[in-house]
Amino acid sequence: MMEEINPYAAPQAKILLDDTHAVHMRRTFLRTERHLKAFGLLVMMLSLVAIIAKVMRARVLSEEFGMMIIPWPQIMISSLMGVIGVGLYLVKRWAGLLAMVLGFLMILISISQLPSGLITIAFQTGALVFLGSVRVRCVLSPDYQSVILRTPMIKSPPAKWIVPVVVVIVLLMLVPAVLFGMR
Repeated sequence: MMEEINPYAAPQAKILLDDTHAVHMRRTFLRTERHLKAFGLLVMMLSLVAIIAKVMRARVLSEEFGMMIIPWPQIMISSLMGVIGVGLYLVKRWAGLLAMVLGFLMILISISQLPSGLITIAFQTGALVFLGSVRVRCVLSPDYQSVILRTPMIKSPPAKWIVPVVVVIVLLMLVPAVLFGMR
């Protein structure tokens, strides 16, 4: 006699969740994830430096010419860069997409400000190449986000190159902005 199969019954087989594929995939892209986190820290640092420089420039103009001009559009764009940096550090897809859009717009704006916009064009072009690479797109994909959630035991600190870069940024950009702002 055949047994009746109840289609609404709970499954009888034990399902084992095997995360070996997720661990392997995470280890494969761990270096890219670290570089993305370091790039996010770099974007956050540049955002902070840009906001401080804009405020200091407004302060100098206020003292020298007696007019207070606060560059709100530039401060808002720099703040948006800071939010993007946080999103990149947290390896979020929306941050990668927003960084690419903002990077493209910054290149277009910098073209109208040549030759002083060359540094921005070079940085944004490098950022777009990095964010558009196959490995970074894979790390920012929804599938990889689920891999990150399934492998919390794997830690990914930012790449080591971020420390000397931050020191150079502070020395070359922040210190002169503060010194000229304090005169």
